[in-house]
Amino acid sequence: MNNDSCMDIIVANQVTNNIGQIFGDGNGSFGNIVSYSTGFESYPQYAAAADFNKDNLADIVVANFGNGDVVVFLGYKNGTFLLVTTYSTGSGTGTLCLKFEDFNNDKNIDIVVANLYSGYIGILFEFGDGSFATIVLYSSGLNSSIIWIDVGDFNNDTRLDIVFADQADNNVGILLGSGIKTFGSQKPLPMSNNSTLSSVTLAAFNRDHYLDIVVTNNGTNNIGILLGHEDGTFGNMTTYSTEQYSEPLSITVADIDSDGFLNILVANSGTDNIGIFLGKGNGNFATMKQYSTDTGYRPLSITVSDFNNDKWLDIVVANSGTNSVLILAGSDNGTYPNQETYFTEYGSRPNWIIVGNFNNDS
Repeated sequence: MNNDSCMDIIVANQVTNNIGQIFGDGNGSFGNIVSYSTGFESYPQYAAAADFNKDNLADIVVANFGNGDVVVFLGYKNGTFLLVTTYSTGSGTGTLCLKFEDFNNDKNIDIVVANLYSGYIGILFEFGDGSFATIVLYSSGLNSSIIWIDVGDFNNDTRLDIVFADQADNNVGILLGSGIKTFGSQKPLPMSNNSTLSSVTLAAFNRDHYLDIVVTNNGTNNIGILLGHEDGTFGNMTTYSTEQYSEPLSITVADIDSDGFLNILVANSGTDNIGIFLGKGNGNFATMKQYSTDTGYRPLSITVSDFNNDKWLDIVVANSGTNSVLILAGSDNGTYPNQETYFTEYGSRPNWIIVGNFNNDS
């Protein structure tokens, strides 16, 4: 985030209504947290980083559940940020998640948001200078409750499509894009009864170059994988247990053991652990390995990066129960023997985490 080649951390603190920035030093250690307000009673749920105004510096965009809006922070060379604009996603929408891509092929980064209450997904189309047009809404189904979204090209037509997790209707929905700001009617993929979807992510697990879907099923304590086909359809869901009472909430996908196969990492909020499913390269996965975050940590968000520059991916987790960020240092044998905890702020309840080089240091 400060362009020093050392990875930094940003957390969304939902109770203290801010994002927290923690600078890394390149050897696996981090400094004190710096906070930026996201607005009164905003309850930020999700954050992401991109260069929106084309100045080669990372900017941050945050989804605020409480205010039903998106806030944009533009970055400076020293790694600090300025909240420049707030964009409404609609009254009472309950914005939970966002992603960004160029949906209309104008070489500008647009933002797509998931709204829990409105029955719509919204896109903010960017002008190219870090500012955005009024939100354009696309139906996600009557009475739908969109908890999560992701973006990819499902049917190999070079146009971006949207996938979303609909908690109310208990299905995964797909909107096929046209490349000109329009999308087709949603195509629902029903999930199992009582699955209670909590996230959805895209990746190519079986090396056929077609995107697959992985979901976390909070109600049935498992993850589900649907392998994609060339025409944008998907096979039946295969599930892998995250264990009883685990309540999996979010996942990240990475090759953590450097074997060329993608693995799935899960934040299990109910059992206070991280679950790792090692991929076999054919769409199948080994039984989950566990790493405890300790009792009461309640991990909500997980991602990976190489914080200490040893060429092995480390794991970082946002722990809502202990107001902290936990880092598990990776090793050459694929295990995580060392853990370090950094506190965010009393009562902050961090629920999302991202990494990047925000202050241009090396």
